[in-house]
Amino acid sequence: MFLQICRNLNFPEESFSALENAYIRITQAAQNDLAAAHRSLFTPGDRSYLDQMQIISEKTGIHRYPSDMAALVSAIEQLLLVYDQHGLPRELMWDSLEDLRYKLLECKQIYGIWGTFVPHWFQRFFILQCFKLGRLEFERIGFKRDVPDIKKGTPVVNIHIPSCGPLTRDAVEESIALACSFYKDSFNGPIPFICNSWMLYPPMAEQVFAPDSNLQDFYRRFTILQQEQDPENKDFWRIFGCPYKEDLDSIPANTTLQRNLLAYLRSGNTMGTGLGIFYKE
Repeated sequence: MFLQICRNLNFPEESFSALENAYIRITQAAQNDLAAAHRSLFTPGDRSYLDQMQIISEKTGIHRYPSDMAALVSAIEQLLLVYDQHGLPRELMWDSLEDLRYKLLECKQIYGIWGTFVPHWFQRFFILQCFKLGRLEFERIGFKRDVPDIKKGTPVVNIHIPSCGPLTRDAVEESIALACSFYKDSFNGPIPFICNSWMLYPPMAEQVFAPDSNLQDFYRRFTILQQEQDPENKDFWRIFGCPYKEDLDSIPANTTLQRNLLAYLRSGNTMGTGLGIFYKE
């Protein structure tokens, strides 16, 4: 069943051995801890699954990245039953869980290990809070900040942008239309969509994004509510596939975005994030 789920997730076959070996060792040495991690994973507000995953890694001697991915994949058999109980199509589940593959590939690219370095990200998928609808992922939440245009606690739909290819205008439009249909019964009137991302940081939109680019088009959809500078350039890896380092001359630049961003950083600027909002019927 474990390998069949990996195939359903379209994991690369070369990752199967590392993940299956991790899963087998977990079931042999930490089965009770795995069960405890799964109970927490499916319980809203309970983040102790992260501590349980650390225990699993320590007990088995498996590196945390493949150990965490194996623990998450092994929970999908239970998630299938949850989708059935809620009358949700399994196709929606498999589409939403594509994010596991994206994170698997990112982990391999950046650290050379099959697994995931962001286990904290995934609970939202197992508690039926986040769904992939077309190109984008959407999560209905209470707004967590307090700004002049929208009060804290207001229901909103948070947009997440998985690393699964170009962010074209047509793909974004289709995805937002799907989300409007999916969430229409949860809102009276226009749906507030929010997004917090490096893609919405105004200085980068003005100086890094090409005028006719997909990134510029996405940025222009939003009214920016807040922005925050990031001196550590933590999202650098999303553009270059490697962590930020001060020796920028050693970083290959193969795209317009990469070349523009390096020039921007060499000029003494930093990356950052922006929080934006738009409304859609």
